[in-house]
Amino acid sequence: MNQLLRQKIAGDLLDSGINRTRSNELRERLRNGETLEIGGYAISPRLASDLEHSHFTVDRNYSGHIEWFELTSAPSRSLSPAAQTTVAALRTGGIDVDAMALEGPGFWQSAEIEICDTLIQASLECLAAEHPSGLPGNAITL
Repeated sequence: MNQLLRQKIAGDLLDSGINRTRSNELRERLRNGETLEIGGYAISPRLASDLEHSHFTVDRNYSGHIEWFELTSAPSRSLSPAAQTTVAALRTGGIDVDAMALEGPGFWQSAEIEICDTLIQASLECLAAEHPSGLPGNAITL
């Protein structure tokens, strides 16, 4: 949701040349029932609320393998603290998780088409690998 609001603020700045809008003001407009147009899409108050309150979960009965890829622009290539916490919780819950940070563009943040070769390559390697479950490609890629 933060990225959508940033995109709205940047768009308003480009349109008017003056940045008068702040993310807390946009959130307030959404809470008051207003639908915002962001990047050509209508972001309804319900969609915004659902995005704000969403979090990743895995069913407790899941017995497969998870490959967790996180893209970063930092050359250090370490998982974010939030990802580390989530991966640790999954492992504590008995879920088999391999996690890695990959350097690449934040394609979800761009209005342009971005190709992330490192993500493509890591995904292909994951899908071609034989996992402990015995099923090739039995992975969830995030």
